[in-house]
Amino acid sequence: MKTIIKNLLFIVNVVIGFFLIISTIAVYLNPNNFPYFALLGISFPIFLILITLLLFYWTFRKKKKFILFNITVLLVTSPFITDFIQINLSKNDTTNTIKFMTFNVRQFDYYNWRENVKLRDKYFEYIQSEKPDIVCFQEFFSSESDNLRNIELLTKEVLKTENMHFYPTHTLYKDRLYGITTFSKYPIINKGEITFEGSSNLCIYTDIIINNDTVRVYNNHLQSIKFQPEDYQFIDSLKLEIDSTKIGEAKGIVRKLLTGFEIRANQADVISEHIANCRYKTIVCGDFNDTPISYTYHKMLGNLNDSFIESGNGIGNTYNGSFPSFRIDYIFYDDNFECKKYISPHVDLSDHFPVISYLKIK
Repeated sequence: MKTIIKNLLFIVNVVIGFFLIISTIAVYLNPNNFPYFALLGISFPIFLILITLLLFYWTFRKKKKFILFNITVLLVTSPFITDFIQINLSKNDTTNTIKFMTFNVRQFDYYNWRENVKLRDKYFEYIQSEKPDIVCFQEFFSSESDNLRNIELLTKEVLKTENMHFYPTHTLYKDRLYGITTFSKYPIINKGEITFEGSSNLCIYTDIIINNDTVRVYNNHLQSIKFQPEDYQFIDSLKLEIDSTKIGEAKGIVRKLLTGFEIRANQADVISEHIANCRYKTIVCGDFNDTPISYTYHKMLGNLNDSFIESGNGIGNTYNGSFPSFRIDYIFYDDNFECKKYISPHVDLSDHFPVISYLKIK
């Protein structure tokens, strides 16, 4: 009986190892052509955790063949594991660096009607304490006629710079504008946008003069999954029992995931081509709404460097919510820079954590 259980467990182990390996194929396949591989891609961390637990189990049981199998699987997938987990022991010398921040601010909690001003002030206190040289906001909003004049407060009191690129995509109410913005303590000499018809998601690019160099900053907010509160409630309440209602809700979530993968892939194709043709030093950042095991991530990364991989430590996690619980916000840069330090402080303000990199021009 013990032998049968052991063999069954190893078969399960092999299946998990197989799915862990093939989930990495998601980075090479456009979801518009191979949508279900994208689903495997976001499952990569789950398979990774399971295969690691099984490795510990077989080590405890001293089963050499099974240990060797799991180690082999981990070695094969190790280039992708480092997208999630990093150990960088180098000294964090931030002298003469550009402190660069990207932060999805969720409209500064605009829809929390009674508390929005109070929480908005906490955002501003945090941003002011960090003193970024360049900061890119997604899901930004500002009004021109009431106590929510966020642009005015940021330029005059918080960041104390008039160098700004704001592109509003639509109006929330009267003159309350929603969009994406980049602030810089350095002079801005050119601005541009990459928009998508019928979508509030976009990319803005801003040309900034830093020490006589022109640096182009791409600030991105790609297609979200568009989960509603009831979707998150369903995910949080998942139990072992399955009924027709849960199956229907699960199908709805899968459809939203697949639609998001496909739209983001199209957006990434357009933006990455624009980045590839840029003749300036380049920094790419923003909320990609996709994990590192995705077509979108690798398309946007291209020949650039990921600041988390170069200088991060621990488990990468930028989403402040139950799903997905890994990195979906990024700062990339070309070979004209080096990243001296990377942090993503777990500040409980938005549904995203800020991402900060200290970049030095070589």
